[in-house]
Amino acid sequence: MKNAPNAARRRERPHPAGQPDEGHKEGLNAQDQRYSSPRDPTRPEKKKNPASDKRGQHWMAIGGMKKLAAYRQDPERQTLIDELRFAQAFALVKACWSPYPDLSTRDLQDFMTRQGLRRPDTDQAERIVKDALERRHGGFGFSQAELGKLLNLKWWERDATGLRLATAVNETNEEGCARRRTAAAALRHRLGHQKVEEAVRAKRRDVDRKRKQVERRAAGRVSRETYEEGSATRTQPWIAAGFKTRRTWERHGKPPPDVASVSAEELYGAL
Repeated sequence: MKNAPNAARRRERPHPAGQPDEGHKEGLNAQDQRYSSPRDPTRPEKKKNPASDKRGQHWMAIGGMKKLAAYRQDPERQTLIDELRFAQAFALVKACWSPYPDLSTRDLQDFMTRQGLRRPDTDQAERIVKDALERRHGGFGFSQAELGKLLNLKWWERDATGLRLATAVNETNEEGCARRRTAAAALRHRLGHQKVEEAVRAKRRDVDRKRKQVERRAAGRVSRETYEEGSATRTQPWIAAGFKTRRTWERHGKPPPDVASVSAEELYGAL
C-alpha cells in the first residue's frame, strides 16, 4: 500500500460522513448526526484569547503615554514625573493589553530613554517586567483606573494628550461625561448664535447691494450686462478694421472700420 498510486490511496481515505458513496446512497444532509458543517452554530466555539478584546489598545495607550511625557516635560509646565510608576505602567500595558506578551527588559529601558526619562537599571527593569508578565499569565487584568493611578493622570492632561484608555484620578467617568456634555452644549449654543449672526449679516449685505444698485442706475450708470454687450471684447472691432489681433489694432491707434489703413488690409489679407 506504500507504493500504491495517489489516486488509489485517495479513494481509501475515510469520508467525513463514512465512505465516499455512502452519503449519496442514504441522502446524507446537514441534519444527519454524522455530518458536521464548519459553520454549524451548535459546534463549540474556540476559547478566545483573554487579550483579544484589547487588540491594538496597547499601542493607543503607549502613544498617549508618550504624549503625556512630552506634555509634562514642556518648559511652561515642568510637571514632576514618577519614573518608576511610569515604567510600571508601560510594562503592564504592554504585558496585559497586548495580544502577545512581547515584553522584555530592553523594551522597557528603550522606551524610558526615548521619552527623556531616567533609564532603569537592569535589575530594576527585570523586576518590573517579571511582575507584569506574572500578572498577565496569572489571569489578572489591568484596568483603566489602575493605569490612571500609576500615571497620576489629571483630567486636563487626559484631554490634552487624548489618553482615553486611562481614568483621571481627580474626576470620575460620570463627572467627565457630564463636563464634556456641558462643553458640547455650550459649543452648539455658540455656533447657533454665530449662524444667526452670519444670516443677519448676509441679509444686510444683500439689502445694501440692491440699494447701491438703484443709486447707480439713478446716476446714469449702465448695468454690467449692458456694458459687456458693447465692450470691445464682445464686438471685436479689430476684425472689422482688417486686423487679426487686438494688440495690432491698438498699436495702430484703434482705427474704425471705415478709415482702416489699406496697408493693414493688404498685409493681413495676404496671410
